[in-house]
Amino acid sequence: MTSKVAPSLREKDPEKRVEMRKVLAEETLPNCFAMLERVLKENGANSNYFVGNSLTIADLAIWRIMWWFTNGILDGIPKDIAAPFTGLCRVINTVDSHPKVVEWKEKYPQHYKKD
Repeated sequence: MTSKVAPSLREKDPEKRVEMRKVLAEETLPNCFAMLERVLKENGANSNYFVGNSLTIADLAIWRIMWWFTNGILDGIPKDIAAPFTGLCRVINTVDSHPKVVEWKEKYPQHYKKD
């Protein structure tokens, strides 16, 4: 997903960047999130994790990038962009509340500021 967003980060022309972000928000990212939802369903429809029943690097990777997309850091990407993807949101919330993740965020709060 980062590779999909990267061109908009490098774009100097503000009008082009707005248009690029619009496509990301309305098409590209929802398609990526839908794919992640399919993976969750394949691995266990009600799972709180992408693989198995405990936290893995896969969960952490998705949690981190989704935090980037859902915290208002990227202009033109709505904070609620992931809301329709309930399984994905469930994993994000599970990871976000994991004791080790909470500890990490408390240790490095400068990386996890919310608007």
